[in-house]
Amino acid sequence: MLDRATNCWVNLLSLSDTGFYCTIFWLLFCVLFACNAAILAHYDLLAQTLLARSDNYFVLLLAVFCLLLQVHVARRAPHPFRGFALETGYFIQIICFTLLFSALSSLQMYFWIAFFGFMPLNDSLLAQADQALGFDWIGYLNWVKDTPWIRDLFYNAYYSIIWQVILLNLVSLYLRRQAILYRFVLANLIALLIVYITAGLFPAEGYITLKGYDTKLLSELHWPAGYAHVEYYRQLRAGGFTEVFKSGFIALITFPSYHTILAVLLGWGFWSIQPLRWLAVLFNII
Repeated sequence: MLDRATNCWVNLLSLSDTGFYCTIFWLLFCVLFACNAAILAHYDLLAQTLLARSDNYFVLLLAVFCLLLQVHVARRAPHPFRGFALETGYFIQIICFTLLFSALSSLQMYFWIAFFGFMPLNDSLLAQADQALGFDWIGYLNWVKDTPWIRDLFYNAYYSIIWQVILLNLVSLYLRRQAILYRFVLANLIALLIVYITAGLFPAEGYITLKGYDTKLLSELHWPAGYAHVEYYRQLRAGGFTEVFKSGFIALITFPSYHTILAVLLGWGFWSIQPLRWLAVLFNII
């Protein structure tokens, strides 16, 4: 569906694939930046955040420089050099936007959870769904703890997200198929925003809250992610956005799971690269 929409707009605007994605990324960045500025202004945090010196502005200046250089190259550079320069510029911009969107979307996550803080928690409902499916968290975690090779396999698969994204970047660049990377980043950003809004509308603290904060089992598995977020999550829902924001960003466990969605998107991203297709799908299923 994303590919069809892309082809439609590419033909309509007479842009190349990469030019289309570059345009979309700039538009989304401007919209998100404006939304974040409004959020920070509402909480009187604008002066110490967006108006303060930040490494993100260096990244943004690099993206602007690449854009201006591309405009110049497209008009004046000789044909053999033009294609290489344009693709390189697009690639650098996509790296910049990946970094910028990470910073912008983190604020969105906190905001939507705080904004919908009045919504009731759905942990008991999700627990009933687990029970209906025959899934038992305690049994599952004990099985993983008592089976070291399974524990190591799951642990490494879970934390493979970063190097998988890096690999997708490098392989796309090597094959000169940057459109694969652009589609992945665009789909990832859209999914990220949907996850955050849904997590606000359908809030849940996580499995551990139903078990009286018995974190011993998760501590033995070295999985603090199962409970480390709860204090911040509750503080956000209670109206403590400013305090949580100033203490620094921490990853929050949400429903739906962004990590799961990213695994699906990585399988989709690697699907166009045939030598890695089935390996990526298998690893992300794990």
